[in-house]
Amino acid sequence: MAFELIGAIALGFVAAGIALFLVRLSGGRIGRAIVPISAGVAMLGFGIWSDYSWAGRTQGELPPNFVVLSSFSQSSPWRPWTYVLPVTERFSALDRDAVARNPDHPDLALAEVFLVTRRMPVARVRQIVDCRGDRRAQVTETGDLTRLVDGSIGAGDLAWIALPEGDSLLTAACETPVAGSLPHISRG
Repeated sequence: MAFELIGAIALGFVAAGIALFLVRLSGGRIGRAIVPISAGVAMLGFGIWSDYSWAGRTQGELPPNFVVLSSFSQSSPWRPWTYVLPVTERFSALDRDAVARNPDHPDLALAEVFLVTRRMPVARVRQIVDCRGDRRAQVTETGDLTRLVDGSIGAGDLAWIALPEGDSLLTAACETPVAGSLPHISRG
């Protein structure tokens, strides 16, 4: 947020300076009203650029082991142009290096999903993905992990959510080569 504010103000000053130079260069034929108009247009343009480029810039900074699962766009009345082209405000990503499985239950994968929202802290959610059953469940307690490790977790024990064929979480978690197995996962 501070980057955006400083960038917008700096760009406003630069645009106003250029406009003032053009007013003086024209010998007064260009009205002085162009100076604040130029600053305002430059600041608004920077804000729009920042809105539309945030997701791409943030996703570009992710480590190579991360895969973006989905992006969520929205429109808002205070930014009417977003009704024509909605802006991406959040996305989810999977850390492929953190996918783990219990060798005794290879169809179940534990995945770390990161929920990235603009101007908010990143949330980390653990999901158990049933690769054979095309479903997922959120790990809500440390006990779920313990029971997954020892194999005592049952199909009815979690709030499973069915996933459609080709779902990005299902594909990414189940087709990722597994670097570790569940007994080595921190239970914190």
